[in-house]
Amino acid sequence: VDVERIEVLRGPQSTLFGQNASVGVISVITRKPSFTPTGSLELGYGEYDAMTARASYSAPIGERVAFSLAGNYNERDGYFKNLESGHDLNDRSRWDLRGQLLFNASDDLTFRLIADTSSIDELCCGVSNLQDGPTGAIIRAIGGQIYTGSPYDRRGYFNKDPYNKVDNDGVSLQVDWTHGNWTLTSITADRNQKAKFDYDADFTSADILAQNLNESKIDTFTEELRLAFDSGGPVTGLLGAYYFDESVDYQDTLAWGDDIRPYATGLIVGQGGSPFTLSAIEAALGLPVGTTLLQGGQGQVITTKQSSEVTTAFGQIDWKIVDRLTLTAGVASANVRKNVSIAQTDTDVFSSLNFVQLGFGQAFGALTGLPPTPANIGTHLPQANLA
Repeated sequence: VDVERIEVLRGPQSTLFGQNASVGVISVITRKPSFTPTGSLELGYGEYDAMTARASYSAPIGERVAFSLAGNYNERDGYFKNLESGHDLNDRSRWDLRGQLLFNASDDLTFRLIADTSSIDELCCGVSNLQDGPTGAIIRAIGGQIYTGSPYDRRGYFNKDPYNKVDNDGVSLQVDWTHGNWTLTSITADRNQKAKFDYDADFTSADILAQNLNESKIDTFTEELRLAFDSGGPVTGLLGAYYFDESVDYQDTLAWGDDIRPYATGLIVGQGGSPFTLSAIEAALGLPVGTTLLQGGQGQVITTKQSSEVTTAFGQIDWKIVDRLTLTAGVASANVRKNVSIAQTDTDVFSSLNFVQLGFGQAFGALTGLPPTPANIGTHLPQANLA
């Protein structure tokens, strides 16, 4: 809401803006608190009961301190109907709030404190079914439903509502000290984000894939020091150092639903009555029949952690040779250290079985009456494809 200007810097900007700015930079500069009372309010209303509000206010607190407060609110009903739950999906529910304090301690020293928080909590996103394919009959046979109308009806059957939740907050302190033609700037900042997404990844009301959950947590701390100088002549410059410390935690959970086994059985039966039914495989391998393979709740959890630490030193000099010609020279050196760990836990029995050690050859022969040669296995295995 309180944006002062947006700068578009074309070409490599890695010297001053870091290693990821090799193509260019879009720099958003926010407005400082004003010592003159000022404010704005913008309201909007639209289809699906869409309501928006944008507001800002700034005023002084004494002679040397000013504050500003800005916020944004955006809400709208969903336009995609989940026929299973009766809820409207693809809604809009998000807000943000940002506050600032500006303290002019003296003519040469200023402090600027900024804090912000924002939230997204929405039922997103609905998915239209384009074609009722060959597995549709199996879905309905196990009690599920698929919407077969026009995709532009924006309707579907999902046994759970998808959701999207994101929370952000941050705080920063900027200190500027000017001495003659020299200005020393320090910017200390801390940011945090938590996100959580889950949706019905089989896109039917059947409970095939019960969970497709993604959770992440990001904590970032940065410190930047800059020393800008103006020689009073044709040369100006900037020297600086930057420190970045970030930790990322991410977890991805996939779990079968209670309908996965009858769905897989339907796939096998639909392939000409293959002898490789799940119960037959369990019996041939000596496993408990009916309670081992493709059970609800089985699946996998992948946990990823990453820590990053970056230290950068940079500098730039501008030499104004003539009024319309300036030579710019800069250099930056960055040291990056990353630590990454990945852990995967599988509870899906089917994918964890070692069929060679369990005697798949003997089971194949018992089920088909044929020797387990590559040709025979190649002929029969496609009929048992569970994908």
